[in-house]
Amino acid sequence: MNNVPDKDKTQKVGKLINFTVVHFSSNIGANEYTFFRFLFVRTKKMSKRKCLSIADKFEILNEVDKGVKKKDIAAKYSIPTSSLSTILKNRENVTNQMQNSSLLSNRKRMKICVYEEVDNAVLKWMTCIRNNNLPISGSLIKEKAIYFAQKFGFIDL
Repeated sequence: MNNVPDKDKTQKVGKLINFTVVHFSSNIGANEYTFFRFLFVRTKKMSKRKCLSIADKFEILNEVDKGVKKKDIAAKYSIPTSSLSTILKNRENVTNQMQNSSLLSNRKRMKICVYEEVDNAVLKWMTCIRNNNLPISGSLIKEKAIYFAQKFGFIDL
């Protein structure tokens, strides 16, 4: 099989992607086969996502309240202005989470547990098991969570 490219063409598609067409010919017996290979190369790197902590979001809200331009705040924290608008839209959630002492201010997600009683019971059970140096697996934790959920009346089986 002869894998020497006959043609090598590069064409620009849009602004971000270049592709190369490489043409291969091969004679196998009496038949001739043609192969095409497309190579896609990204010419512009996407920026990494920036995840701000709750404390950072609270500082952003304070700076907006002080009258600092939104464009300057977005540049300072290296976030797009649309993300800044989302933080402003979720102002109440950010302030509530900051005032809630049960969550650490360096957390990046504002998710809270739906069934806190079950979560606390599983945590106490896990602490007891780990104090006795017994092994714990994910499936065992899941079984205990289901058990406690049934015991507290969240799941009817």
